[in-house]
Amino acid sequence: MEITRITDAYAVTGQLNAAKVTQAHSLGFRSIICNRPDGEDISQPLFEAIAAAADATGLSARYVPIAPVGPSQDDVQAFMKAYDELPKPVLAYCHKGGRSKAVFEQAFAE
Repeated sequence: MEITRITDAYAVTGQLNAAKVTQAHSLGFRSIICNRPDGEDISQPLFEAIAAAADATGLSARYVPIAPVGPSQDDVQAFMKAYDELPKPVLAYCHKGGRSKAVFEQAFAE
């Protein structure tokens, strides 16, 4: 799994699956934010499966889907609410990590 650290409390990666959730836990992450809408690709695991894997390993998980065109102001607000409430460090994911990075940058640029 390729992880890009943005801060000590936040990192991004591409699509997760149950094995990668377990790996994230072993790397010390305490929460996961999913920024990839369900159904973007027929082969991607649904958030429900990721949330179940997270729950099984003791991680918190939130679903804050962001369209491929990038985060809207509503997305940024929903992200900030989730980020503020979740235990750190947080690992966020989307298809390749770009939307997860962009929403964080927008949230903290304001």
